[in-house]
Amino acid sequence: MNKGNLAIVAVAAAMLSACGSAGPEEIPVTYGFLADVDIATAQPTPGRRVDFVVEVRSTGNVPVMCDVIMSVVSDKGVEIYRQKWEDVKFEPASPWNLQNGFLPATDVEKSYKLSVEVRRSTTGELLFSDGEVSRLEFSRL
Repeated sequence: MNKGNLAIVAVAAAMLSACGSAGPEEIPVTYGFLADVDIATAQPTPGRRVDFVVEVRSTGNVPVMCDVIMSVVSDKGVEIYRQKWEDVKFEPASPWNLQNGFLPATDVEKSYKLSVEVRRSTTGELLFSDGEVSRLEFSRL
C-alpha cells in the first residue's frame, strides 16, 4: 500500500470513529395537546340532559398515557360537573373523542366555562390545561 492510500484509510477511520462517538442526533421528546368541547345539545335547558363531545389531540412526538379531566365551572368558580377519563393512550397527531352528558340542576347560572386538563397517568404531571376551552350557555332561566 502506498502512502497516499494509507492516508485515506487513516482519515476514513478517524471520521468513522468521530461519527460513532457522537452518535445519531437525538430528537427531544415533546408533549403537547389541543382540546375542544362541542355542546351537542341544541338548546341547553336547566334540569335537562346536556350532551357534549370532548376532543383532545396530541401534538407531541411520542405516545403517552394520560388522564383527561373535563369540568363545567361557573364564572364565579363553582364547579357543577367533572368527568375524568383514566389511562387514555395518546398517539402523536391522533385525536381522542368521547361523547358524554350530564344533568344540570334547575337552578343553574346562565353561563359556564368548560375546562380541560391532561395529566400523565403515572405521575399526575400536568401536561395541558385550558380553563375555557368552550362555553355552555343555557337557553332560558
